[in-house]
Amino acid sequence: MIKIEIHGVDWSKYNSTHGDWGTSKDEFAIIQIGGINGNGTYSQATYAPQVKAVLAMGRRAHTYIWFEVGNSSAKSKTVLDKFLPQVKTPKGSIIALDWEAGASAGYKSGNTAVVLAALKRIKAAGYTPVLYGYKDFMNQTLDMKQVVKLIGSSLWVAEYPDYNIRTEPMKSKSGGYLYFPSMDGIAIFQFTSTYRAGGLDGNVDLTGITWSGYKKTAPSKPVSSKPAPIKKEAPDMPVAKARPANVYGVAYVIADTKSAKGVTIKKGSDWNIYGYPDGKVDIGSDTVSASAVRIIANPLRVGAKGDAHNAKSVTLSNGKVIAPGNWHATAITADGQIDLGGKQMADAKLFTIVI
Repeated sequence: MIKIEIHGVDWSKYNSTHGDWGTSKDEFAIIQIGGINGNGTYSQATYAPQVKAVLAMGRRAHTYIWFEVGNSSAKSKTVLDKFLPQVKTPKGSIIALDWEAGASAGYKSGNTAVVLAALKRIKAAGYTPVLYGYKDFMNQTLDMKQVVKLIGSSLWVAEYPDYNIRTEPMKSKSGGYLYFPSMDGIAIFQFTSTYRAGGLDGNVDLTGITWSGYKKTAPSKPVSSKPAPIKKEAPDMPVAKARPANVYGVAYVIADTKSAKGVTIKKGSDWNIYGYPDGKVDIGSDTVSASAVRIIANPLRVGAKGDAHNAKSVTLSNGKVIAPGNWHATAITADGQIDLGGKQMADAKLFTIVI
């Protein structure tokens, strides 16, 4: 089978109503319609206008659902009952379940049964079922052999070599991927969360699955007649997308550390971030040193105030260019702008919270 490499992005409410693109190569966007978490179901008001914007450009729009249901068939039914009727992308297009949090510990078979049933329901509704996640979490919480047996090569898997800006997967001189989550069934590879300055997920479709639901008008460029050789595999990292309003992002623990209460927090675990008190990271009922974690996602949220950092020069709305540095954000507006005082506005996605 001829392998291909089609570039695209994925969006949530943090990508404005018209979305963001990484490069001119991008052909598709996979867009969050909403999801379910510990607080119940939630919708993304940006979903419908983002889909409309993609289709108006002649590109391909697909859908994903944040699927934090564990082994609860009732939660799965609730979220699918709510969102399947609201899908705006064409019949046959992708509906991906975002499985990266909330699995029921010790209930691998129960988790698997719920995910399989949900994927079957998506297919029965006339869409292409896809499962998103990162390799370790999926392998630890699901029987992936059963998943791949059901949906074939329809996995969307993330793995990043670093957090430098990358517009292409990292490759060797021979053209093979240097970092790749080697496992059966991968169709889409999310190779970076920094596809452009300020953060954006970058993906490559390796099988043509993103043409599902659309009439193919031109062949994509073949890359190789064999799967790319795997030279090296980096530790898998979880990927943060839309979060509840009180959650600032996700902290990935890079070394065993003691919390403020003396609890050992193990390397490789990930925690929701609820704030940054006194330079520490609030993980809920406890805090840890900021030096012991890597912040996976800390978007400036609507209404947020505080210190912000830009890694590159930014042009403000008044034409002033500011060098990389730390600034006090007086407000974040609903249309994704940051006010650095006196209505000096800029794109909030170019800034991150200072910790």
